[in-house]
Amino acid sequence: AQYISSGMIALIFAMTPIATGIMSMLILRQNPFNRFKLLALLLAVIGLAMVFGDQVQFGDKGGWAVAAALTACSLMGGSSVLLKSRQSFPS
Repeated sequence: AQYISSGMIALIFAMTPIATGIMSMLILRQNPFNRFKLLALLLAVIGLAMVFGDQVQFGDKGGWAVAAALTACSLMGGSSVLLKSRQSFPS
């Protein structure tokens, strides 16, 4: 955690279920979200922004570090969805 705090990285990686759901929609053409799940995700993100919003500080390269963490989170979600799409079960 050279450019952003480890707490910020943990918060970004806590959004992995959102990334996995989006990747599931794009790759598997399955919508894992319903109204209640979307509302819960929205409330969770708003709550995190309210609690940690004033503590967000980026260093010189903080924007790039956040982009890298978001990319890693998306790739982690995407890899699990790709693994599910490639699974074959013996009959």
